[in-house]
Amino acid sequence: MLVMVAGLLLALAASNLIHLRDRDRFARQMNIDHYVERVSAAVRVLDQERGARRADILKVMQTPLFRVQPVDALPAPEDIRFTDSPQSRPVEARLKERLGREAVIFRIAPLPRRGDWPPAGDHGQRRLRPAPSGFVTFVGLVDGSVIRLTSRAPGSTTSWPARLLMTLAVVLLASLLLAALAVRFVVRPLRSVAAQAEQIGRDLQTPAMSETGPTEVRQVARAMNSMQEKIRQLFEQRSRFLAAVSHDLRTPITRLRLRAELVDDESLRVRMTRDLDEMGRMVQETLEFIRDESSREPMRKVDLNALLEALVEDVSEQVEDVAYEPIERTVVRCRPPALRRALGNLLVNAARHGDHVTLRARIDGGSVVVEVIDDGPGIPEGELERVFEPFYRLDKARGDGGAGLGLSIARAVAESHGGTLTLANRGGGGICARFEWPGGMPD
Repeated sequence: MLVMVAGLLLALAASNLIHLRDRDRFARQMNIDHYVERVSAAVRVLDQERGARRADILKVMQTPLFRVQPVDALPAPEDIRFTDSPQSRPVEARLKERLGREAVIFRIAPLPRRGDWPPAGDHGQRRLRPAPSGFVTFVGLVDGSVIRLTSRAPGSTTSWPARLLMTLAVVLLASLLLAALAVRFVVRPLRSVAAQAEQIGRDLQTPAMSETGPTEVRQVARAMNSMQEKIRQLFEQRSRFLAAVSHDLRTPITRLRLRAELVDDESLRVRMTRDLDEMGRMVQETLEFIRDESSREPMRKVDLNALLEALVEDVSEQVEDVAYEPIERTVVRCRPPALRRALGNLLVNAARHGDHVTLRARIDGGSVVVEVIDDGPGIPEGELERVFEPFYRLDKARGDGGAGLGLSIARAVAESHGGTLTLANRGGGGICARFEWPGGMPD
């Protein structure tokens, strides 16, 4: 946009400068033509008069911008301090041709200010204060006398008049308005593409993008929809594979558990049962992770306070010391089963690493914020994001059971709600898990 504005300003300035220069050239030519006509008329009149009559006519001819004065003789070119410029020669030739005589000298020269015109007999030798340029012509009349005709030339017209500047301002504003509308028309589909790409990153089940607009935008939308469909198919294939493997593992795990009951050595039987229970939890967590990734459960309104109270009661066997302060009855939009599973994972994970767990919620503008806080040892800063990776567990947690999918499931649920899940170490020790999503719409 800035480049376009700068280019427009440059183009307008250049075009108007060319226009002003052309106008200045035309005005100067018109002024020279007018001067040639006035000189010709004055010489014709003075050629016909003599003595006192000529003196009276000379007085009448004097104007603020045009002077006619008698001089002693035609000055020699080397005695004239006027510049013999290339611009003066064509005018001098015109005057000679128009007057029909060679006794003509024309120059473009600086003229004095305040009406101080050189007296008769002074051919420019007096030092005068610099002033605007003018036309000076020496002409020999038919009776042998010489006159000097001087006229002030108009100033340059290349200055920027107020009306022209106003016109430029109007043209510029109109151009900027049209350019802004054009840019808006072009950029709006791109914003839609960017929003669609961001939405796909959060939820692969996002409806396909509308393939409308200019040809290029339709091509981008078509490519975006094709990419989304291919990614969805890839995830579905992976999910089907993992679901099949996890489901098929249940049968041999059940058989092994039955056979473990037949082992006479109690110590060995307990260890085998514990290992089989851990394998069962890993299979169950894997199935839940796959189910949450492919969930198409619709968002609906629920009572957040009732949902959290029921959740605390459901996990009371696994989380013994949990503090929850009920909030005012608040209706929010969410996917209740998925939200219960995600927050349940956070509560169980907090109880596994701390002695006391605190659950609290609040409405922050249009967002719902639920925090699960424990008093455990915390997590190294470099591991705070890695613990969300599927099947990743900290070394100290590998003996606690599970497949390392609890936090991955919780984050997947948060993202399916269009929200976020973050972990942060607390200053006094422990971790604060912050689950936030845009569902704060009081009923």
